[in-house]
Amino acid sequence: MTAARRVEKAPQKRATKARPGRKRLCRIASFLADRKAESLLALDISRMFIVDYFLLATCQSRRHLLSLARDLCEWQSAP
Repeated sequence: MTAARRVEKAPQKRATKARPGRKRLCRIASFLADRKAESLLALDISRMFIVDYFLLATCQSRRHLLSLARDLCEWQSAP
């Protein structure tokens, strides 16, 4: 190969792939914060399990808890 035909490739940056579910977890945490959930805790579970994350939130009242659960179910089913 001659020097005239040699083409140098620019080094490519490796795309760092975010952990699956991390973005969704942040969205859920933001959603719960907007709904005034208190003492939010997220536990990371091994990928071998069906459930990736557990979300625990203490609520101010039973009515608040039921409303939060209903909102979460509606939010999760939304596209």
